[in-house]
Amino acid sequence: MVGRKNWLFARSEGGAHAAATLEPLIGSCTLRGIDPWFYLREVLDRIQDDPAKRLGELTPRNWAATRQGHTGELG
Repeated sequence: MVGRKNWLFARSEGGAHAAATLEPLIGSCTLRGIDPWFYLREVLDRIQDDPAKRLGELTPRNWAATRQGHTGELG
C-alpha cells in the first residue's frame, strides 16, 4: 500500500507527479488482472496512431474488455 510517507522519497516535484500519475494506473491494471508492463507497452505503442477521440478505449477497463482477459504474453 502506498501511503503519504512514500512521497517523501520522490526526490523532486516532477518525480512525485509522475508517481502520482502511474500508481493509480498500475493499481487499476492489477485489480483487473492485467500485467501492467504489457498494458503500458501496448498502450504506448498504440497511442501514437489512435485518434484522440478513441483514447477512452485505452483505459485499463476498456482495454481489458477488448482483449477479453488476455493478460499479456509478449512474443
